Amino acid sequence: MAKKKYDIGTVVNFKETHGRRWNRDIVRLCLTLWCRSPKGYTELRNSQFVILPSEKLLQRFKNTVNQEAGINNDMLHWMANEAKLKNIPPEGYEGGLIIDEMSIQQDLQLKKINGKIELIGFTELSPESVVFDKLKSNKNERILASHALQLVFLGSTGNFIEWNHFKRAYSWDISTHPFPVHHKLSQDHFYLTSEAKMRNHLAEDVLNADMYHLMKLYQQTLGESGSMLNATVKLLSNTSVLIANFRDNRAITDLSDDRLRQNHDVMDFFIKWEKSIQLDTTVKQKEMCMISHQTRQDIVSCILGFEEYSQYRLKNNNASVIPSRLNSDVIENVFCQQRTLHSGANTNPTYLGYCHAMNSVILGQTTVSRKSNTGGDTAQPPTQQNQVKV
Repeated sequence: MAKKKYDIGTVVNFKETHGRRWNRDIVRLCLTLWCRSPKGYTELRNSQFVILPSEKLLQRFKNTVNQEAGINNDMLHWMANEAKLKNIPPEGYEGGLIIDEMSIQQDLQLKKINGKIELIGFTELSPESVVFDKLKSNKNERILASHALQLVFLGSTGNFIEWNHFKRAYSWDISTHPFPVHHKLSQDHFYLTSEAKMRNHLAEDVLNADMYHLMKLYQQTLGESGSMLNATVKLLSNTSVLIANFRDNRAITDLSDDRLRQNHDVMDFFIKWEKSIQLDTTVKQKEMCMISHQTRQDIVSCILGFEEYSQYRLKNNNASVIPSRLNSDVIENVFCQQRTLHSGANTNPTYLGYCHAMNSVILGQTTVSRKSNTGGDTAQPPTQQNQVKV
């Protein structure tokens, strides 16, 4: 069977010697393939399965910008054009220079530039530096270059999660809407006291689906500057799923339930976040760029524990699992009462104080969940009449 040829270049932009014209985007794509693997591109072109630009045309296109020592205006224009093509946000145009050097061979070579042949390989400095060097050494000589000093511009396009993002979204909400988008938010959520820090519902309110919706609306109002909230929106897209799933009263009756997969995806997000920071050699204070390791461990153990428990219940007992009844609210409420109600608003009670307050906490709790159908009476004091011998 004869191979069919596909001519993928039709628009006039670049012309080869035999008259074929190529679209600029086609040349750019082929140039990328050729730079990554010249041999692979040559084999693909020689197969004649598709008609592709020649290597000479690609080389001519690649050498459009003449690389030379010093500040190159052509490179600056190239960088600006690439930034526009990649839709780099405004903060990406600000950044710093990474400077390093690499040893090169000391050799002289001939280079043809604009029809002129030049001898290159000498140490290239700014004109002022050359003059000062001559004055310093009192010699008019040129030295072969042994190292290349490379400058790389690194734009500030990294994603950051800041507490101010949440505060600004809240301020925008209450100042713009007579009926706030997130009606549960208040000053207590952002100006926390030692007691308020222990209240779980405050943390849920700033990480749930309502906050996710508010943050996206606030991001849209910022226009191009809204890209600074990308990481915060990404975080909320995961925390909102986790909170919604563990607040869900609908039973899980099968291991193929989509909520189990969603929880696992959230866990993968936090694991990848941690690994990316650990592998980034430019980050010195790594713990400052992540949530606390206790929180990371709690998230992973919570999701894995819930997954294992669901598998056990569904496989062995043929029973359903209600996620809202398997969160850590019960034990967190114990800690909250230990820190506030029975220890004089002490966030770090002593062991003895903890023991003394434990019975008070137990007596204030219901023995059976109020969500059950058997009532919700509180625990009875441990008198001799109701003690059970074990």
